[in-house]
Amino acid sequence: MLAGVLAVSGASVAPAQPIPQPMSPPRLVNDYAHLFSGAQQQALEDSLVAFDRATSTQIAVVTVNDLEGYAAAEYATRILEQWGVGSKEHDNGVVMLLKPRNRYGSGEVFIAVGYGLEGALPDITAGRIIDGEMMPYLREGDYYRAVAAGTAAVRAAVRGEYKADGNRKGTDAFDWISGLFSVGVIVFIFFLLNKSYKGNGEDDDYGGPGGGPGERRHYRRGPIIFPPIIGGFGGGGGFGGFGGGMGGGGGAGRSF
Repeated sequence: MLAGVLAVSGASVAPAQPIPQPMSPPRLVNDYAHLFSGAQQQALEDSLVAFDRATSTQIAVVTVNDLEGYAAAEYATRILEQWGVGSKEHDNGVVMLLKPRNRYGSGEVFIAVGYGLEGALPDITAGRIIDGEMMPYLREGDYYRAVAAGTAAVRAAVRGEYKADGNRKGTDAFDWISGLFSVGVIVFIFFLLNKSYKGNGEDDDYGGPGGGPGERRHYRRGPIIFPPIIGGFGGGGGFGGFGGGMGGGGGAGRSF
């Protein structure tokens, strides 16, 4: 009888599955649940890698189909600690964990914050980001826009620019202006290269073998080859790997 009770009890407290290892090659967007298209993954990766390079703050996005027996808070915190998200010196890592609604249960989202960012991203701010930026999209099943808006708000909070009131308008406007600036730079580079091409492609008038003085010779220039400018900054190993952050901070989460 006792053996049977112990057996049932043991089965009910079976250990949760191990936390998955980071994808290889290393990246900040680890989409195990396959929620994003290739282009969406790249757009998120590019923005997060650029922010890491500019600030050393690493924001890891992790999607999973099943929490494997963990609470969302514990799952996200374990990833933060075991993967070493953020720098070892500043402990400035963030993990945005997302589990979609599916046959394994309700949707879950949790933002886990390293100790070094608790001042810039306290629990209450993380909760407001989820409520104000992410939940409207999560309820509609638009996971990409939820994560894009959420990570933009986290970046704004780290920079000290996030405001809880009217926050969505502010973060969306920032990303829109940043995107417009990038397009403007690309157009300007194209203009300069095109102008240079036209200037160097004029006919030359000079004498030489096979032609008298003043004879016009025509030279055909080869095409200008433009390198891939859009959508390639974070690909091909653009992210160098996690920096050894220790976690230890707080966070906030919601079910949907």
